[in-house]
Amino acid sequence: MRHLRSLSAVIGLAVALASILIVSPPVAATQNHPSWTQGDFWVYTRTQGSATSTIRVEVHERSTLTFALGSYSVWHITTTTTPSGGSATVQDSWVQDSNLGTAQTNITFLGSTITVKYDPPLAEAVFPLAVNAQWS
Repeated sequence: MRHLRSLSAVIGLAVALASILIVSPPVAATQNHPSWTQGDFWVYTRTQGSATSTIRVEVHERSTLTFALGSYSVWHITTTTTPSGGSATVQDSWVQDSNLGTAQTNITFLGSTITVKYDPPLAEAVFPLAVNAQWS
């Protein structure tokens, strides 16, 4: 008798959970822009052919850049790319978190630094992100 009650309870719970899963619609929530804080970082591994590299993106301080067309609130981020058999390269960028727009990039290559400014910043996304939304 005790086993029948336990079995009935398990079957009832299984039916209840199954009905919730069947009736629940798929999630279609929008996604707002990211909220970064100083010290956030991401590490990726990239493979191209037989070459592998590690990419680390790190968020530093928030600041304001002022260009001819306006002032922009941006985060200073560094992207460090380290190939498996070579030396690391570091790229400094100043990015708006509101649209992931790049306002300025400093690239050091062969001992020379090249600064590229985007006025207005070059937007990479339109927030809030929504299912089936598109932008270019």
